[in-house]
Amino acid sequence: MAVDRAIQLEHAKSRSPATLRIYAWSTPTLSLGRFQRAENIDLHACASSGIDVVRRPTGGRAVFHCDEVTYAVIAGVQDGIPSGIKESYGYLATALSAAFVNMGIPIDPVDRTDLTRPKSNSFACYLQLQSADLSVDSRKLCGSAQAWYAKTVLQHGSFVRTRDCVREGIALGLGNEEIARLAAETLSLDQLLGAAPDPEMITDSIVGAFGAVLGVEFTYGALSEREETLAESLIEEFKVPGQP
Repeated sequence: MAVDRAIQLEHAKSRSPATLRIYAWSTPTLSLGRFQRAENIDLHACASSGIDVVRRPTGGRAVFHCDEVTYAVIAGVQDGIPSGIKESYGYLATALSAAFVNMGIPIDPVDRTDLTRPKSNSFACYLQLQSADLSVDSRKLCGSAQAWYAKTVLQHGSFVRTRDCVREGIALGLGNEEIARLAAETLSLDQLLGAAPDPEMITDSIVGAFGAVLGVEFTYGALSEREETLAESLIEEFKVPGQP
C-alpha cells in the first residue's frame, strides 16, 4: 500500500511516470478502505486465522486478498485520465473489461442503472455491486477503489483466481447468511474458466488490455530510489493499530 501511494505522490509532482503495478499477496490479508473504522474488525479472529490487516490509501469497503492478482494504476489527467470520479472509473473499466475478454470472459456492461441487488450495511466490498463494478450475470467479478491526489488517480482492484468464502467471511466478520450471499453473488476466475488461470496469464491480459485501450506501450521497471525512500516513510500510515 505504501508503494502504491508513494508512486502516486511522485507522479503528482511529475517525478514518476504513469504506472501499472501488478502484484500478489504473500499472506492472506484484509485491506480496509481509507476511511473505514478498524473497530468493526475482529483483529484477534483475523490473527488466529493467519490473516493480516492493512489500510488502503484508496476508499471503499473492506476487501479480502488471498489467491488473486492485484492491480494498481497510477496516472493523471495529463495522461488522458478523465478528471471526474465517475468518468475515470468508466474509462479504466474499459481496460479492465478488455482484460477479462482477453481471458475469454464476457463482461456485463459497466454503466448499469438497473442494479437490483439490495443495499447492504456490510463492511464487505464484495457484498455491494456499484455501477463501476464488473460482473457476469449480475454476480460481482471485480470491484475497484480510487484515491485522487492533485490531478493523479490511484485505482486498486483484484482479479480473484479462487475464492474461499468461509475464510473471507471470518476475515470480514460475516454470519452464515452473509457468507452464503457472498458465495451466491460473486464469481472467481476458476468458476468461469473451469480452472484458475496462471498469474502470468492474468498479468499478460491486464498489461495487454491497458496498453491497447490507453494507447500506450509499457516498459517494465523497478522503483526509483525516491519512490523506495518515500514508501518506507509511509509504511506506518497503512498499519492498523491493535493487531496482536
